[in-house]
Amino acid sequence: MTMQTFGQFLDDIPDSQEYLTLNFAPTSAPQRQQRWHNNGLSADFLGDYFATFFPGEPVLNSEIDLKGTVKATVSYIANELLENAFKYSDELANLPITITLRLYDREILFQVTNYANQAMAQHYQAFVQKIESTDLD
Repeated sequence: MTMQTFGQFLDDIPDSQEYLTLNFAPTSAPQRQQRWHNNGLSADFLGDYFATFFPGEPVLNSEIDLKGTVKATVSYIANELLENAFKYSDELANLPITITLRLYDREILFQVTNYANQAMAQHYQAFVQKIESTDLD
């Protein structure tokens, strides 16, 4: 089995006393499809959880809702990562999909693990390269 990393990755992830890991057990294809379509529930849970504990001071003289912003951002990122993990995962691998969020003083680190066969990994890599090379302006 070959390991490949996409996106920013820290070789040494700093210790964090606060983290939450969700494991999605390997299941049959119909059950996995059902989980894939309900990723929003897990992502929203992560958003709610980390918005509660993320240390942040309200911005003075601002109407920015820091807690709401953290919740929406975490939910959005977690949902996208989980959708891709399920979409590009090898159902025959019989291994879990895992998402871990680590809480630090000023940041939240996302880490997702899934297992894909070579064809799926190449398809995902092409998808990532397309996103990275797209001019958003």
